[in-house]
Amino acid sequence: MAKIDRKSSAPVRLGIVGAGGFARQTLAVLPDCPDIQVVAVADVKRDDAENTAHRFSAKVYVDVRSMMVESGAEAILMSLPHDEYPECVRLAAQRGLHLLKETPLARSIDEALSLVKFYEQADRVFMIGTQFRFAPGFVALKSKLASMPRPFLVRSHAMFNWAGDFGWRGQKGKAGFGAFGDAGYHNIDLLNWLLGPPPEVYAMTSTGSRVKPLHPYDTDDTGLCMLHYDGGLMGSITCSRVTAPAAMDVVVHTPAGTLIATPESFRVIGLDGQAVDEQAVTPQQAEREAMLAKIAAFVAAIRAGKKQYPCSAHDNLINQAVVEAAYLSSRTGQPQVPARIFELHGRPMGDFMTREPSVAGAEKSHRARRAGRR
Repeated sequence: MAKIDRKSSAPVRLGIVGAGGFARQTLAVLPDCPDIQVVAVADVKRDDAENTAHRFSAKVYVDVRSMMVESGAEAILMSLPHDEYPECVRLAAQRGLHLLKETPLARSIDEALSLVKFYEQADRVFMIGTQFRFAPGFVALKSKLASMPRPFLVRSHAMFNWAGDFGWRGQKGKAGFGAFGDAGYHNIDLLNWLLGPPPEVYAMTSTGSRVKPLHPYDTDDTGLCMLHYDGGLMGSITCSRVTAPAAMDVVVHTPAGTLIATPESFRVIGLDGQAVDEQAVTPQQAEREAMLAKIAAFVAAIRAGKKQYPCSAHDNLINQAVVEAAYLSSRTGQPQVPARIFELHGRPMGDFMTREPSVAGAEKSHRARRAGRR
């Protein structure tokens, strides 16, 4: 097991597990992170491992276990198909390695609680790649919300067209879920971060929206989730992987005006329809800033030995509960309460609530709702 000096200012020795897929977005900024030293790359596709390792003068592995034991890495960036995560996450925890895992946290609340428990016992940082929290447009939105009247409506969209074969993402046994756990996971995370988790959700999903797909799939490709908060706040999340044009946004309506954010832009629209505040960067700059900030937060948490830090797996348990409640609602045709997902496991949702204040005051709402329904 690597011995870690949390007070050291030396670069964190990072191992890459999975060099393809969404890992490429994070890998693109690592050369500009002086606090990171990539020491090893593991991928079952040797060519991918070698190509990535060459960029960092790192060791090449095709076996994850060998890399974790031999490479001297003290932290791991992990990007794998969803069904391959559980074993690798447990192994990383057993080796005492800090972990930055791509979204989602897990395929189910049972799996999520199990993985978080492993890392709590290991006493290591376990962060999930919900980097949209660091995107300039959404950072500006959260900051502005603090000075606005309480919102009454929020809308969020994740729309894009995944051309071609969904691959393992189209197989429910491997992926666990579709639109809400994939494209929509970031939207759920953003709204939980901005407003706190919704006390109640009602959702619908559809599968097979493509006409005569060349590559059949059994995961849902489109979903709509309606969110109910106490105090009259309502919301919705719409996500689809089979439509165009692409969209990723959060729109918040307040009595004083409307706030519109994308990763790269932020606007405040007054009640007269005129923009009173507007800022934007390029999409490329927004992605770069978000990825760099995510890595910086990961390094800071490792060095400080923090128990609470942005995008922690512990915090992402709330996202997992909302995802699970949405799919339960889609199956039953009835509204569902995310807090009950935890209560079925003998834990109150308040155990997992972030201490960061939210606009909706959700933690108090959950306590009141639970008390009222017992």
